[in-house]
Amino acid sequence: LVNKGFTTQTVGALEDELRRRANMLLDQFPNGEEFDFVSMFSRELPTQAICIVLGVPQPDRVELIEWLDLGLEADSQNVIASQYFKKIWDYARTIVAEKRRNPGDDILSTIVHAKLEGEENRSLTDEELAQFFLLLFPAGAETTRSAISGGLRTLIEHPDQMALLRNDPKNVKGAIEEFVRWMTPSIYKRRTATRNIEFGGKLIRLGDKVTIWEMSANRDAAVFDSPFVFDITRRPNRHLGFGFGAHVCLGAALARLEIKISIEELLRRVEHFELTGPVRWVPNNRLLGLQDLALRVTKKGEN
Repeated sequence: LVNKGFTTQTVGALEDELRRRANMLLDQFPNGEEFDFVSMFSRELPTQAICIVLGVPQPDRVELIEWLDLGLEADSQNVIASQYFKKIWDYARTIVAEKRRNPGDDILSTIVHAKLEGEENRSLTDEELAQFFLLLFPAGAETTRSAISGGLRTLIEHPDQMALLRNDPKNVKGAIEEFVRWMTPSIYKRRTATRNIEFGGKLIRLGDKVTIWEMSANRDAAVFDSPFVFDITRRPNRHLGFGFGAHVCLGAALARLEIKISIEELLRRVEHFELTGPVRWVPNNRLLGLQDLALRVTKKGEN
């Protein structure tokens, strides 16, 4: 049921609206003056997109993304620090209650009022729905932001790859996948073994904690030729940035669309990009992303 809300067809219907929003953000870029690309573009577009999909009022995105950022940057044993996690949790319960009263044309409303087949047609509980929100909102807002900002930075640092994109728009598809492989915004995941198993010549026992490092897999020389080279023409590009199999990312189609629109509109409207400051990374060992990205741009037709 949830998958239906994230199909390529469903997500594709958002393209015109997201492209319009991307251009509104680009309109605000100061021509020839330094600005922060993360706050002005790569944080905004994904956040607006996931708010549309989940039916979150756009004004609420400001506080939600602020809590998320502060939670990720805080010194905590959790992915999101507990005090900010609670704020997002409280908001999730509030919006679930609102969708029960006044459903809209959005995925969250659909899930709130859905019945689970095979479970006596019961509905999801408020706690299950809040957990659903807590999974989707940070995933939709944070990881795509990292792929866009980190990918653009890397593209600027590789002018040959920038030229390939400008000279042949068909390279956009490959650039999307290489942005995700290169950045791997979700660095690793941890799971608990449910039984004894031998894997790679090692015995993993029931209850052992096992980490799965997508970042390492995406630099595996047994899978990728020249894995430490940024190459938008890489074929094939079997990265694990969106997971795989039964655990493939629910929002992969949405993320790809956002990255595609970002690349296309940035290159269409910006003639030159210049990095103007040091890189600052989000201080979180679970998610990889830039806190800010200082740029100076020359917009086409505004010299």
